[in-house]
Amino acid sequence: MLLSARQRQELVDYLLDFQKQQNNPADSPCAIPETYRAQTAIDEPFTEIQKGDLYFC
Repeated sequence: MLLSARQRQELVDYLLDFQKQQNNPADSPCAIPETYRAQTAIDEPFTEIQKGDLYFC
């Protein structure tokens, strides 16, 4: 297995929390305003998220 039981639970918790935030796009860490969607390159680095031992980039 790639994730321990604790890591899997943290991932599930994160995804459920993220799903709840979808009701308000302003609360989403991955929301990109419509004006920037057509942009071919984004000058800012990717969003980095760390929750416990889990790290997403």
